[in-house]
Amino acid sequence: PHKYSRTIDNLEAFTKCFKGVDRLIILPVWATSEAEQFIDFENEFGGYDLSMVDYLTREGDAVNLCRHDEVIESLDAGLIIGFGAGDITYQLRGAK
Repeated sequence: PHKYSRTIDNLEAFTKCFKGVDRLIILPVWATSEAEQFIDFENEFGGYDLSMVDYLTREGDAVNLCRHDEVIESLDAGLIIGFGAGDITYQLRGAK
């Protein structure tokens, strides 16, 4: 997500717009110039198959889900769509 204020302002819509996805992966909010605010994503998205990760890496055809500098899962099949700000596009492409 991009900015805490925008995430909070749109949180209700976000919880609805992803209905029907097989899996939802949420990365940290990109704070920019805002102070960090707590958002209980696990509670807000409780009906989803949810993974909270710190960042993604790319190895060949696999996208790795990383938390605390460890790969917790590799996804190598299916369709992955990324929405967000910051470097999400580069993470998905494996670009540095």
